[in-house]
Amino acid sequence: MRRILGIVCLLNACVQAQTGIAVPRVGCYRDRGGAFRPLAGTAGSFLPGAAARTGVVSAACWEAVAVVKTEQTLEILDAGLRTVGSWPAPAGQVLIGLSRSGPGALAYINETGQLLRLQPGSPARALADAWTQSGLFEDAPLAIGSPDRAHMDAVVRTAAGAFLARVSLLNGAVSTWLPLADLDGPAALTPGGAAVYAAGSNLVIFEPGADPRSLPLPARLASIELSGEGWVAVQLSDGSPLLAVRIERGREGVFRIPEAKP
Repeated sequence: MRRILGIVCLLNACVQAQTGIAVPRVGCYRDRGGAFRPLAGTAGSFLPGAAARTGVVSAACWEAVAVVKTEQTLEILDAGLRTVGSWPAPAGQVLIGLSRSGPGALAYINETGQLLRLQPGSPARALADAWTQSGLFEDAPLAIGSPDRAHMDAVVRTAAGAFLARVSLLNGAVSTWLPLADLDGPAALTPGGAAVYAAGSNLVIFEPGADPRSLPLPARLASIELSGEGWVAVQLSDGSPLLAVRIERGREGVFRIPEAKP
């Protein structure tokens, strides 16, 4: 029986090689060792790919674009994880806001408090004026998003609680100010404007105009990063393997990502 199964697996591999059929890619993610990898397979049966980058301290991936931050650079990657834009950056982590209208992105540099627009083929553009004019951000935001070129979404924490704000990048005016109940940990924002955040050991998915959804996890959350359309990668505070969490409405689920070989 084992021999038969082995032959079947070998035949399947040969068919894939001859036809060009590939395992579907879910997206990409930053592993616990700082390697940025593609993630293939289906829910519950994932296959981490070879590292496309190492030394990555922050990352976000959605559809056909990704942004990674190493200790010295910010890079935009295409669907093949090839660099299409690169800029020098100070050491440390950043917040990344991916755009739903192209390969551009926003980046908030935690070390300097600077907000940058990243666009392949152009120098990084500082947006500090609009950032300070809003008057909202006495503390660093928890997450940022880039819904369009004229606005920025931000998850902010104030004395009155946590909120999802939409801010004009032209004059700092705030057009949306929505409360986020029970937020007490990391957060991320999708290009579509949904906030994904920690509430104790629960992952909350908040879409403006809809009831929040909550997924229980085994421990409190240490980090949340976008890892593909409808997915986030979650690191738990107990040091257990990374989780891939499907956040698509009606298809929610929590799955472990296998540890990748170096």
